[in-house]
Amino acid sequence: MKNLLNVENIQEICSMKIIPLKEGNFSASKTKDFTLLTEENFNTVSGIKMSVQPFLIITENDYILLDAGIGWKNERGNTVISEILERENIRPEQITKLLLSHLHKDHIDGTITFTENGYEATFPNAQIYIQQRELDFAMEKKEILPLILIF
Repeated sequence: MKNLLNVENIQEICSMKIIPLKEGNFSASKTKDFTLLTEENFNTVSGIKMSVQPFLIITENDYILLDAGIGWKNERGNTVISEILERENIRPEQITKLLLSHLHKDHIDGTITFTENGYEATFPNAQIYIQQRELDFAMEKKEILPLILIF
């Protein structure tokens, strides 16, 4: 085990690149509908205002996505996250791990993509990780699971 008090060991252990994947600033209504906030609508849209920003962590062995965002599509019909990944020369198939902090819509909706064949995994090679207590809660509340997953 390395001595973590030695700065050289910390740098060696923590060698990584972190890329913010900001989808945007949004307002979430009481019915859990998300509206992209702009300069024009910022003061007129009601609801909880928030920033949606997953992170990609690149290590020597993995491409780790921390949350998957809401899968927001831009005016070209592409997801914001897919375009950021493309700019970084990263394909969705390269993501090896997906860490979901919790099961709210703004953290998990980007895990799936609707295609003409139905729903498909956005990051098909990623192992998905979630806290056991979060999963247990969702499974206990199956009758309200759709409500949990939409916010």
